[in-house]
Amino acid sequence: MLWKLRIKRILFILSFIFIISLLLAQFIQNINPSSPFVKEDWNWFSNSLASFYLTPTRAWQLIMGVLVAIFLTKDNDNIKIRSKNFLSFLGFLLIIFSILFFSKSTPLPSILSLIPTLGVCLIIIYAKPNTIVHTILSNKILVGIGLISFSAYLWHQPLLAFTKIIKIENPGIFINFFICSINFLIAFISWKFIEVPFRNRNKTSKKKIIFFFGLFGFFFNLFQYLRFKI
Repeated sequence: MLWKLRIKRILFILSFIFIISLLLAQFIQNINPSSPFVKEDWNWFSNSLASFYLTPTRAWQLIMGVLVAIFLTKDNDNIKIRSKNFLSFLGFLLIIFSILFFSKSTPLPSILSLIPTLGVCLIIIYAKPNTIVHTILSNKILVGIGLISFSAYLWHQPLLAFTKIIKIENPGIFINFFICSINFLIAFISWKFIEVPFRNRNKTSKKKIIFFFGLFGFFFNLFQYLRFKI
């Protein structure tokens, strides 16, 4: 709907939503600063769990992605390689900083979330060929991990949940390593036999996708109904 407006109006509206969303996220953290992984309380104004999962306090991150996409539609070839190197490496450092210094007690989402999000944006925009970051991230191993990363993200939570179900509350290094290994293996299988075929329009039609998910949804809900009934 907004795309029919002039670009300046689009940017103004998006910027306004960005500010409101970020301020709301920080406001909730100021009321009760905590991580969404510390307490399991869905009271919107008492804990950040709802803030972490619901759209109003995360919309600003999505809008940053939209702004990056708009920026990339412009001709940016006139940017010097030194500037690309500096800005992409700065983005890389922001992400590394977040990995090293963010913990379970870090309030998220909040203004602190700007650090890794801005880092990602800088890499997407400026990590072009012939830059240091592009060379690092173009490594075949990292590219391979990137390809299966979304599947790994989806599968890790069920694996951790099942680990707790079998009464392993504090898994040691060996069990964690085993879970990670299994996660990568399942992620590869999922990527190879689900993601790739589904993205191939020559092999997978919309009718097949609708039929598959409709069938899966039916049996999943039937299973849940029978489980609670029993």
